[in-house]
Amino acid sequence: MQQKRVPAKVVKYISRFIGSRPWVCLVGALLVSAIVIIIDITFIFKGIKFEVSNKGWKSRGTLIAKRGMQSDVILFHQDSLYNDQFLSEFKELPIQITEKYNSPWEYLQSNVVPGYIALGIFRKLETKNSDSSCNSNWFSKFNPGNENYLSAMYKGKNLLDPESVLEICTAERTTMDALKNGDFCSVCDQCPIPFSLTAAIGAALGMDGSDSCEVLVSSYASNQSIITGQLANCANALRDPDSFVCELPIFSGLFVDTNFGVDGNFDLEYSSSYFSSDDITYETVESLYQITGSFGKKKDYVDIVYDTSYEDFNIISQEEIMLKDVALAFVSVIVTTLAIFIHTKSMWLTAMGCVQIIFAAPFAFFFYRVVGKITFFPVINLIGLFVSSALGADDLFVAVDKWKNARLENPLVSTEDIAELALPDAAGAMLLTTSTTSVAFFATCVSPVPPVYTFALFCGLLVIFNYVLNIALIFPALALYDRWLMDGKKNIFIACLMKKENPYDQTPSDHDEGSDVEVSESFIHRLLSLFYKYLHRFRFIFLVVMIAVTTVCCYYAVGIKLPENSDVRMLPDTISYEKHYIWFRKLLAYQSRVGGGNIVRFFFGLQPADNGYHRDPDTLSNLVLDNNFDPSTTQSQIFLKEFCGNLFQNEFVHLPYENYNCSINEFDHWLSEQATTTDQLDGFSTMCGDENSLPMDPLFFHSCFSFWFREVGVQLYDDKNVLDRDGIVKVLWFDAIAKVRFEDPYYDLRKDWLLFENWMKNEVSNGPHELQSGFLHGSVFWWKDTSGQVLNTALSAAAIAVGFAAIIVLVSSRSIRLTFFSGLCIVYILASATASLVSIGWELGFLESVCFAILIGISSDFVIHFTHAYNAYAGSVSRELRTESGLKHMGPSILASAITTFTAGFVMLFCTLTFFAKFAQMLMFTIIHAIIGSFVVYLTLTDIFGPKEPTKLFNRIVAKIAGRQKADDNIDKDNSFEDNPSMSQKEYES
Repeated sequence: MQQKRVPAKVVKYISRFIGSRPWVCLVGALLVSAIVIIIDITFIFKGIKFEVSNKGWKSRGTLIAKRGMQSDVILFHQDSLYNDQFLSEFKELPIQITEKYNSPWEYLQSNVVPGYIALGIFRKLETKNSDSSCNSNWFSKFNPGNENYLSAMYKGKNLLDPESVLEICTAERTTMDALKNGDFCSVCDQCPIPFSLTAAIGAALGMDGSDSCEVLVSSYASNQSIITGQLANCANALRDPDSFVCELPIFSGLFVDTNFGVDGNFDLEYSSSYFSSDDITYETVESLYQITGSFGKKKDYVDIVYDTSYEDFNIISQEEIMLKDVALAFVSVIVTTLAIFIHTKSMWLTAMGCVQIIFAAPFAFFFYRVVGKITFFPVINLIGLFVSSALGADDLFVAVDKWKNARLENPLVSTEDIAELALPDAAGAMLLTTSTTSVAFFATCVSPVPPVYTFALFCGLLVIFNYVLNIALIFPALALYDRWLMDGKKNIFIACLMKKENPYDQTPSDHDEGSDVEVSESFIHRLLSLFYKYLHRFRFIFLVVMIAVTTVCCYYAVGIKLPENSDVRMLPDTISYEKHYIWFRKLLAYQSRVGGGNIVRFFFGLQPADNGYHRDPDTLSNLVLDNNFDPSTTQSQIFLKEFCGNLFQNEFVHLPYENYNCSINEFDHWLSEQATTTDQLDGFSTMCGDENSLPMDPLFFHSCFSFWFREVGVQLYDDKNVLDRDGIVKVLWFDAIAKVRFEDPYYDLRKDWLLFENWMKNEVSNGPHELQSGFLHGSVFWWKDTSGQVLNTALSAAAIAVGFAAIIVLVSSRSIRLTFFSGLCIVYILASATASLVSIGWELGFLESVCFAILIGISSDFVIHFTHAYNAYAGSVSRELRTESGLKHMGPSILASAITTFTAGFVMLFCTLTFFAKFAQMLMFTIIHAIIGSFVVYLTLTDIFGPKEPTKLFNRIVAKIAGRQKADDNIDKDNSFEDNPSMSQKEYES
């Protein structure tokens, strides 16, 4: 006989209250929801920072992140600190602030500075191309690393064929006209020719760019082999920059690809053009984007794509695509609505289910913003809309099926009685899956990467509020639905396609003693009975097959690889702006740049610190100086003087450029020059005391070093790498190059970082204590840290989710054996889903790691439902009966949930943003294998090895721990109808 535990008094009272006053509960819940929505619209949305780009994808709070924060703060504000004045980056500060602080040094040490989003916008606002020339003279000022240009990337079979050159030239002239018409060349009668392959060809032919494309190509055709050879020679010379000699008047690695000129290859596949356009800023780039349709286009031989140096078009495109992808969330809601209607056969319950799913988002957003105090909202958070649509319907199916099953078993009792029986059972069943899914999301909140944290938090809140609103809205709606049908109201709004034989048509005479009237089984129950028949008959075959399949899947799953590069891209490579990004990386200039490595800085005078709000990338940190830093002592001078010499002796460290010298060594050399020259710099004796080398008198070090840098050193370096205040050196740093690139595999980045880090630790630990807080930082190592933190998050979140799921199964089932079966089933789901993803080319990259963390929580939901149903009989009941009963009771809800979740994932496949599409693939494979795992793996295990008394061993262990004499005293105490008023009389008598 089926056990239904008597609810606690409070739960019983709440359930009966909902059953007796459903309108009060429903209207109250809707009013509260309306208030929250109004607050969101009126106050909350105004302070949110919606971010589509990759801003904020940096770890926070780790050692490397703390170093990076201080590096970013000092580098961005170095001009203001050097001049000890509030310069352009402070222009938005109120006048009261600048008056309060006498110096940017004081302000930066006392205040957290704006973050990456604000800094990115500021950089674009301040960017102005340095060309004002109306001809090719602007080439001498061309600086794509620090200026924002419109650029075109070209791809063709051989771009040096005359036909291809003509197409490129024609496209350039068309684009120049479009720029002129759009007022992007306002200082000239027409736009200057672009810095491009055609400019190089024209210069080689002695042309100044004023000739027509036809004239250029006609002259080029007769000299093609000569110019092609010259281009190849220059490309090969560029590969050896120490001996670079090029015979062409104009040449750049931007004109040729990485394979051109190698082993006699004269086919040019990729090239680019950079256009001189005035003032491409944050304010004007939108206008530039709007006229891209009038730029030169592909014709017969050359593919052409456009973007700016800062990928502005790519970001704008992401925003446009994001709106389309979000629209698909509404399609998902429509599909979910249809699934709810088919399952409930009630427009009323369907409407309330949609309200529940939609209202979960404002509640989640309210707590995200008000309680979490987070203003940063990255685009990946929008995946929560799909999650809300799918998982919200899952809870509804459980609630509806629990209610209808209770009514089927008790057709004559009141709505209040059904509420008392069904609602606690439904709430408990939903709580089990809600807790495991939400914990899987919340466990991902351990990530120190803001977008990952905010995504996990928002989705976890959506799961919780779907559960809360299911109780607040669906439970009263079910009570009203039940009342209406009990009163004989069966209009199309309340119930559609109602069977002729259903519990609401039963009369007392149908249940008199001896009556043969029974409610016929539904189609889905008959189908599940047939499924169980064959599962039971071939259970041993299924067992062998599933063991083999699980073993094979585990083998392939553990073989998932880390990506060959650590790059994170939001658009697929079918989008033209993403092609621009990809094709640029085919150019020799890119290879030369990244082949040259990435800069690593060695700081002295700073303390690693990140005092900003870690969950918001729009706040960095305040400036934290090292109060023990003193480079003037004799030991400090000796250490700093020898530091760079020791540093560059390492094979893994490279000079930033040929003949580079660290500032301290340049200073030492300058001292010796000043001591011997007859043309001493004015002020030398006053500031330096006629010292001639390091170490010098500590009393003169600060004044002399800062004097040298302001008079001489500042002209030698791009950065203000010696910062003093009132003649006292506060911060200094030296540069070096690490050969690793951002795109290198994670373990290559980690290996290089350990080489640098171990050397630096050893060096400063043996140095004077005034310099022992010195540290190194490179953006490439911060990227390594971020990638590693995401991977660690996936592993730790998975461990937390699996552990919590095991606890939930054990506590809810009170069966060690069922918990073990559940664990085996989850292992199958994880292994098979991962192996499936590997088969379609997945690697364990940035976005994939986030998806895997959530896979855990979703994979355990169906198993938990079956475990709960298996344990629904008290006493000793055969494993076959428990398995079949659990299948028939929870199978319909699980199948309906699987279909809606799978459909939501299928809809997401049509999203363009990469993360959305990857999440969809993961979701669909997880659902497929969760169905197989729960319906085949788990039910096979319980049908063969399932316990007849699931709780017996658990109760015995608990009893022994509690010090009781017997463990079985309470196992069968619920076997009477009086103790289980939820049982039907007929069920008890059977």
